[in-house]
Amino acid sequence: MRTWLTDYVSGCATCQQNKILMHRQRTPIYRIPTTEKALPFQHISLDLITQLPKSQGHNAILTIIDHGCTRAAIFLPCSMTVTGPGIAQLYLDNVY
Repeated sequence: MRTWLTDYVSGCATCQQNKILMHRQRTPIYRIPTTEKALPFQHISLDLITQLPKSQGHNAILTIIDHGCTRAAIFLPCSMTVTGPGIAQLYLDNVY
């Protein structure tokens, strides 16, 4: 009887719409592909976290994440008015 009920519920559209999902599957995190011989901070990603409350003249954070061998992260305070050359200078001063 159990197999019959399982087959019935899995084939019934109304049962599938009203069924409560107890174990919702999470989407796997995408990992940036790298080579095995990658050096630290050779494959990176940059992100700006903005709209933060002002603290010591800064209202944004530049995050630099290594996707190579160390999986390290560097968080640099900056302002929302930072430009491309400013981000490059932060990278040059703090990472390179």
